[in-house]
Amino acid sequence: KHYGSRPNFAVSTNLSGLFGEKPGTIKLSSGGQDVSGYIQGDLAIGEGQFLHGTQGSPTEGIIVQYDKELGNRVVYIKDEQGRVIGQKLVRETNEELVGKDVEGYVHITQRSVVYQVGANRNQTISFSLDNLRTRQIARGVENKSEFNSLADLDLTSSTGAQDSIKLIDKAIQDIGVLRGNLGSFQRNSLESNLRNLRISSENLTNAESIIRDSDMAAEMSDFTKNQILIASGTAMAAQANQIPKSVLQLIGSVTQ
Repeated sequence: KHYGSRPNFAVSTNLSGLFGEKPGTIKLSSGGQDVSGYIQGDLAIGEGQFLHGTQGSPTEGIIVQYDKELGNRVVYIKDEQGRVIGQKLVRETNEELVGKDVEGYVHITQRSVVYQVGANRNQTISFSLDNLRTRQIARGVENKSEFNSLADLDLTSSTGAQDSIKLIDKAIQDIGVLRGNLGSFQRNSLESNLRNLRISSENLTNAESIIRDSDMAAEMSDFTKNQILIASGTAMAAQANQIPKSVLQLIGSVTQ
């Protein structure tokens, strides 16, 4: 089944007067109605039975399905005295099904696990694990035994055993999808961020080593300069001490 304003079809006939004056006239179907509503206070986009969270809003990625369908209701036929003399089936209308204002509310809780994957604030990623309890997997499988989940399996009858196989296959499929999501999250998110962090750590280590080596060269240069200054100062002091002795020797030689 397809619902909403998008699905359409065309009908034609070779009989005149049915859809038009000439045979072969094509009659297009009228578009259906898309469900409308809000998710967590934000206007959602309706497409058939599904409400989609608006892109860029906190509800982006959320899909809510409204699965009620039009049915028939019983209308009692009464005579002039108000006595019931019969009944008939009348097709429900959208107004009767949905109501004039609000049909109901959907409460959604975010139960994702948040991982810190960087050194800075808000460098986080989130991942949510599906509920794998037996009452939550293998749901939505059509079966004659009216099993709603894996917890309802009953193998005491042939029909129940056949329907149980359907639900077990669906449970295996659900677990396989979850394992695929876990593997994708590990490879594309965790391991990718781990590689980036390792590269950043190596770059920081190299930068720190370069800075440390530069400081060592500067210290060695200062040490050598100070050694030269000390040696020069010592030589100058030795020469200064020799001057008085030379003067005395000159005076002594003159007096003789």
